[in-house]
Amino acid sequence: MAKHQKKNDPQRKARHLASTNRLDEARELYLKICRRQPQDGGAWLGLAETCRKLGLLQEAWRAARKLLEIDSHDPDALHVLGSILHRQGHLEAAVNNYRQALQIDPGKVETHYFLANALREQGFFEAAENEYQRTIALQPDHVEALNNLSALLTNRGRIQQAAELLQRALRVRPDSHQMLINLGRANLHAGNAVEAATVFRRVIELQPGLADAHSNLLACLNYLPGLEPRTVFEQHQSWATAHTCTIAPNNTWYNDPDPHRRLHVAYLSADLCEHSVARFLQPVLASHDHESLEITCYSDVTKPDAITRQLRGLCNHWRETASLSDEQLAGLVTRDKIDILVDLAGHTAHNRLLVFAHKPAPLQVSWLGYPNTTGLASIDFRLTDARADPPGETDALHTESLLRLPRSFICYGPPQDAPEPTTPPSQSAGHITFGSFNNLAKTTPELIETWSRILSAVPGSRLLLKSRATADPATRQRLLALFSAADVNVERIGFLNPEPSHFEHLAAYRQIDIALDTFPYHGTTTTCEALWMGIPVITRAGPVHAARVGVSLLAQVGLDQLVATGEKEYIRTAARLAGDRELLATLHHTLRGTMRRSSLCDAAGFTAELEQAYRKMWVDWCQ
Repeated sequence: MAKHQKKNDPQRKARHLASTNRLDEARELYLKICRRQPQDGGAWLGLAETCRKLGLLQEAWRAARKLLEIDSHDPDALHVLGSILHRQGHLEAAVNNYRQALQIDPGKVETHYFLANALREQGFFEAAENEYQRTIALQPDHVEALNNLSALLTNRGRIQQAAELLQRALRVRPDSHQMLINLGRANLHAGNAVEAATVFRRVIELQPGLADAHSNLLACLNYLPGLEPRTVFEQHQSWATAHTCTIAPNNTWYNDPDPHRRLHVAYLSADLCEHSVARFLQPVLASHDHESLEITCYSDVTKPDAITRQLRGLCNHWRETASLSDEQLAGLVTRDKIDILVDLAGHTAHNRLLVFAHKPAPLQVSWLGYPNTTGLASIDFRLTDARADPPGETDALHTESLLRLPRSFICYGPPQDAPEPTTPPSQSAGHITFGSFNNLAKTTPELIETWSRILSAVPGSRLLLKSRATADPATRQRLLALFSAADVNVERIGFLNPEPSHFEHLAAYRQIDIALDTFPYHGTTTTCEALWMGIPVITRAGPVHAARVGVSLLAQVGLDQLVATGEKEYIRTAARLAGDRELLATLHHTLRGTMRRSSLCDAAGFTAELEQAYRKMWVDWCQ
C-alpha cells in the first residue's frame, strides 16, 4: 500500500483473515471498519481487494471509487480499479488505470505485472514483454512474471530464453506443475522431444490427477522414434484408466431412434480459429447438406478471430463453451440432443476428452486433430483411410473402431490468396535446395542424421529449415551442431524466420526445390501447403497413422513414387528426384492443378462420403 500503513488491530486482523483465504470474514470486518472510519483509505483498499478476490466486482468497484474520493491520486486505488476492469474484460480501460498508477508510483511491482498480462491479452506482445522485464527487474524472483514471460517468448520463437526463465522460476518453486508443463512445451518446440517427455513424466509424478498434463506426455510420445506402437497404445489406455475411472458414462439418451431423420452432428474443438484444424474443417462445414444434417459447433476458443467468425457462419448452431466445466458441457450436449459428437483435438492442447468420457451423445467420434487413439472406450469411432491405417495393421492399437473413409481421412481447403508457384529455384541457383517447414518438434536427431545423408548423396545441395523455433539463435546453434556431428558443412544449412502473414509463409516455399517430410511424425498441413505451392514432398512410410499421413496425401495427388519404405529408400528417392531436373520443373508447374482436381481438395465429394459414414453409424445404432 502507498499511504495506508496505519496500524490498528481491526485492520491487522482483517489483513490476516484475507491472507489466510478467509475472505468472507475479512470482508465483513473491512465493512465494519469502513462504516466506523469512512475516511480510512487503508480500510477501503482492503475491502476493494477482498471483494475483487471474492468476485464481487461491483462492490470492489465502489470501494475503490471511495478510496479515489479520499485521494484522487492513490496508485493502489487505480491498480484495483484496473484489475476489476481487467476481470470484466475491459482491457483498454484496465491498461489506462495501470499506467496512471505507474505514473504516480513507478515502483509498483504488481501493477507492472498486471499491465503486462493485459497487454499480452490484447496482442501487444512487445509491450507486454517490456512490462514483464520491468516486473522482474524490480523483483527478480517474481515467479508468475517469469512463467508468463517464458510462455510469451516460447510463442515468439525465443525458446532458449524461455527455458532459462523457467529454470529460474523453478529454483524458487521446484514443484510447480504449470511451470514444468511450460518447460516441457518449450523443449518440445525446440525439438527436444526426449527431454520434454522427461519433464512431462515429472509433472505426472507430482500431480497424477492432472489429465491435461498427462495428455501432454501422450502427445509427446508421437514424436519419439523407436517406441513400440503397443507401448504407446498402452500409455493411452493408462490415461483413460487414471482420469476417467470415477466418471460414470451416460447410457440413456432421448434422441429419436429414427434411422432416416435429419441427424444432429456436433464438432467440439478449441481450435476453431487461425489453426491448422480449421483449414481442414472449413471446407467440410461449407459443404454439409443441411437438409439431412443439423450442424452445431461447440467452440472452446478463448480468443476468437476472423476464422472463428467465418466458421460460425457455416453452422446451424454455435455454442461458446470455454467457460463451461466438463460436466456442464456434457450436460449441454445431452440437452441439445446431439446424435453424433465429433472430437477434433485428441490429446492436443486444451482438449475436452473428459467431456467424451461422460458419453453425452449416443455416438462419439475422433477425427482430424490427433494422429492416434484417445484411449477412451466411450469414443466409438476414429475416422481414417486405408492408406493412413491399412486394414488389420493398426486396429488393435485403438480403443475406437477405425472407420476408413473411401478416399481420404481429410480434405484440404486451399487458401484463396496463395501466391502462384514458380520454377524450381535450382534453375537459377545451380544447386538443389531441400526444405522442411514442419514443427521443429518433429525434427529429431535421428532425422537430422538421415537428412545429412541426403545432403551427402546430392553434392552441393542445401537444406532450408523454417518453423516458429528457427528464429531462436540457441536453437539454430543446437541444430547446426547436430549437422556438424553428421559431417555436414553447416554453411549448407539455412534457416527462415516465421512470417507475419500466411501469404508470406506460403511464398517462402518458393525458396525450395524439394520438401522433406519428417519421421516418425509426418507433416499434414505443411505437406498440403508444399504441394499447393508446387513443391514435391518425399515421405517415409511407417507402421502407424502418424507415420503414414504422407502416404495418404501423396497417393491422392499421384505421387506414390515419392513414398519410401525405409531410410535407404528415402535417401535414394530424394537423390533421384534431385537429379531429374526436367521432372522437378514439371512438378513445380503442374502440382497445383493436379491437387485442385484430386480427392484431397474435393470438398463436396469428401463431405458426402463423411455424411454417408455418419448415416451408417447412426443406422447401425438405431438397429
